[in-house]
Amino acid sequence: MRLALGHTQLTLDHIPGIYRQEGEPFVLDPAQWLWRSRVALLLSQCVRLRDHWSLADEPTYRLTKAGSYSICIGAWPKWTPIFHRESDIAHAMNLARALCLDELVNYRERRDALRRIEAAPPDLVGTLPAAARNFDGCARLAASWMWFDATGGVIPS
Repeated sequence: MRLALGHTQLTLDHIPGIYRQEGEPFVLDPAQWLWRSRVALLLSQCVRLRDHWSLADEPTYRLTKAGSYSICIGAWPKWTPIFHRESDIAHAMNLARALCLDELVNYRERRDALRRIEAAPPDLVGTLPAAARNFDGCARLAASWMWFDATGGVIPS
C-alpha cells in the first residue's frame, strides 16, 4: 500500500466517502455500507499517514477481538491505528487505482459546492419523472441524490 500510494498524487480531497465499484447499481444494499465506508476510511488514513511512512518503517499489525486488524507505524501506539479487515486492503488498493484512473476527481470541491443546497432547483425537479416529482419532499430527496452521486459519500445531516 505504501509503495502504491507513494507514486500517486492521491490526496484526501480525492477520496469519496464510500467505496463503489464500476457497474454497480446506484443504490447499494445497506448491508454493504459499513464495509465499503471502512475501505474508504482505510485508504484515507493510509493517504494521511503516507508522508510519515518510510520503507524502513515496518507497520505493526494486531488482530483485535472484533476480528479486524489494526495497523500503526513506529512504536505502538505512536500513530492512530487503522482498523480494517484483511480483505479491505485489496479493496482499498482497487479504490486507489480506480480514483487515479478517473483522473483524481476532487470530491472536496464537490462537497463544498453542494453543501448549501437543501433542495433541488424547481426547473431540475420539473425534469424528474412524474412518479418522482409528485410528492411533497421530492426537491429535498433530489438534492440528497445529487449529493450522494456527486460526492460518493453519505448525505450530511
